[in-house]
Amino acid sequence: MLDEKSKGAVKMIISHSHKFIFIKTRKTAGSAIEIALSKFLGPNDIITSSPLEGIEARNCPDELKNRYGFYDGHQGQDYIRKEFPNEWRNYYKFTSERHPVDKVLSGYRWSMVLNDKYRAIGIDVKKPTPNSLSEFLNSGRTPCDWTKYAKNDVVLVDTVIEHKKINDGYRHVCNEIGLPQNSLPEAVKKTSADVFELSANDLNVIRHSFSKEIEHFNYEI
Repeated sequence: MLDEKSKGAVKMIISHSHKFIFIKTRKTAGSAIEIALSKFLGPNDIITSSPLEGIEARNCPDELKNRYGFYDGHQGQDYIRKEFPNEWRNYYKFTSERHPVDKVLSGYRWSMVLNDKYRAIGIDVKKPTPNSLSEFLNSGRTPCDWTKYAKNDVVLVDTVIEHKKINDGYRHVCNEIGLPQNSLPEAVKKTSADVFELSANDLNVIRHSFSKEIEHFNYEI
């Protein structure tokens, strides 16, 4: 069972029909992967909802429903290992990841429009909008997802798709789980032209927050 703090914090697909587990991370083209995979799910497969993408939850445990009434969130391995131990041991597991600086900038841009995006579909999330990038970095909302697919220093999934090679990584996963080599939505290929100036302190916060990812993936900051 999830405690109150963790409720609604799991974002995943568990496909019994194709024997895979996808753990969705933030700002890594996870929604594009989710949309592509959702086309191949069977009636007994599990997927958490993505209201902005029009994806409805299927076969989700009631404890994953958040205060807004949908099954949403971004956690992963700890919950899945406890609640679906057989699937965790036997299914192919994968996720996606991105360079910390790009991930933070994408997260910051998202924080500026999040309320409007959800309000447009009738959901009032009332998330505080940061006044600056530095404020965002110090708000505790940095999109660090290491513990969603790793424990301590060990990555627990079979594949981590790198955002910079997202289409190649997705094709590799499709080959592993026996799905057609379909393409991801076109939007995933686009990058923002926004430019933000990062201070020395901003970079230090990123290095500290993403220390595990930086070490494991050899990211340079």
